[in-house]
Amino acid sequence: MSDNKPNFQDDEFDVEIFAQRLYHIFLKGIKKIVNPFRVIFSKPIVLAAFILAGIAAAFILKLTIKPVYKSSFIIRPQNKGDLYYLSLLNDVHTLIKDDDNEGLMQELRLDEKASINLCKIDVNPIRRTKYTDTIDAVEVFIYTKDISSFTIVQNSLLQYMENNSYYLKLKSVHQDGVSQMEKKLTLDMLEIDSVKKLLAHNMQPRGNGGFVYGEPIDPVKVYEEGLNLFKQQISINWQKQYNNNFELVKPCVVSNKPYIPKLTYLLIICVGISLILCLIYNYRK
Repeated sequence: MSDNKPNFQDDEFDVEIFAQRLYHIFLKGIKKIVNPFRVIFSKPIVLAAFILAGIAAAFILKLTIKPVYKSSFIIRPQNKGDLYYLSLLNDVHTLIKDDDNEGLMQELRLDEKASINLCKIDVNPIRRTKYTDTIDAVEVFIYTKDISSFTIVQNSLLQYMENNSYYLKLKSVHQDGVSQMEKKLTLDMLEIDSVKKLLAHNMQPRGNGGFVYGEPIDPVKVYEEGLNLFKQQISINWQKQYNNNFELVKPCVVSNKPYIPKLTYLLIICVGISLILCLIYNYRK
């Protein structure tokens, strides 16, 4: 009988061959990574010339590009659940993006210089927690080429929102409410003054000093009610003084250093481009 046993030696996995192939693949990968650097550094004089050219280009761009300055201000809406003003700010962002200087001059009441130099505005809502729609405050970033126009743009944006028909109506309703509260408070204070006078008449001195109080009037309650009315008066005076829909929490603080261009970034970009051009030049040679 013939031996039909299978020969497993031919099907065995050769670890040594696999390791050699893996090693050759690794070497090819390393060569592909190292080869560009080898080509770049193959001619040091050419490399130095390209690097110097890149540095010179960075300094030239730094001197020729008109600087853009950045600052921000923070506003707090009186109604934290209202988000309509974010849409108004987004409209201004669109006008700037479309280079619609006439629209900016009309909407923000800006002069031509401030409108032309305004590059961008961004809005960053400040929430008490990440998982809520309520916005406690908003930080508005201004990017402009005119360092002297930050306060002008800031005030123009505030007036633009306050003078919107929707917020003018809210302001009118708020003022009417405060006025009615003030009238009621005036009547209440006149009434409490009358009670104090009545209390003074009902107080009779004893022979050994002290007082005997009239039966229906409690002076402690009169004092507490007078203190409560005084607190209401302070609150109403505050609401009369701060009757805008938006409160400026932090105004713009301007730095003399431009936001762009930054010399460090220009050097990285220009020298990087120079190295790529040096690589292409050496490859061709």
